[in-house]
Amino acid sequence: MGKTLNAEQNGNPVIIPTLEINTMQNKDLRWERTEAFNVGIDYNLFDGVLSGSVEAYNMSTTDVLVNRELPTVTGFNRVYANFGEVKNKGFELTLNSLNMRRTNFEALVVMYSLWGMKSEYDLAKHDDNVEDRRNTWDIQVDMPGLGMGRDKDGSLC
Repeated sequence: MGKTLNAEQNGNPVIIPTLEINTMQNKDLRWERTEAFNVGIDYNLFDGVLSGSVEAYNMSTTDVLVNRELPTVTGFNRVYANFGEVKNKGFELTLNSLNMRRTNFEALVVMYSLWGMKSEYDLAKHDDNVEDRRNTWDIQVDMPGLGMGRDKDGSLC
C-alpha cells in the first residue's frame, strides 16, 4: 500500500491510501514441481525397549519460485519467476531407547542422525543469460532498445 498526500477544498492535508503495483506480470510463471522418493522401515524390538526408523530419500524441486529484483527503468521493483532447481538426498536413522519404565514414569532416550545429506542448488537453469548484479544470479529481461537484453547471438542490445 502506498500513500498520497492531497488537500481538501479548505486546504487541510489528507493522506489517501493507494494501491501501488510494483510487481511485473510473468505469463510464464508455473508452480514449483517436486519429485520425491523415500523408502524406510520402522522397527520395535524387545517389547518397545528399542525402536526407531531407517530412511533414505531423494528429492528434486524444479521451477523454483523466486522473487527477482528489476532495474528501476522497468517501472517495477520485482518479478516472480521460476528459476532453477534444488536437489536433496540423504539417509536418516532414528533410535529410541526406553531405559526405565515404571507405573507413572518412563525414561526415553532419542538419537537422530543424518548421513550423506547432500543439497545441490542450481539457480541458473534457463535459456537466456543476462547478468543481474542485484540478485547475484542470471536474469532475462525482455526489453529491446533499453540496453538490458541480449540478442540471439548473446551480444548486448
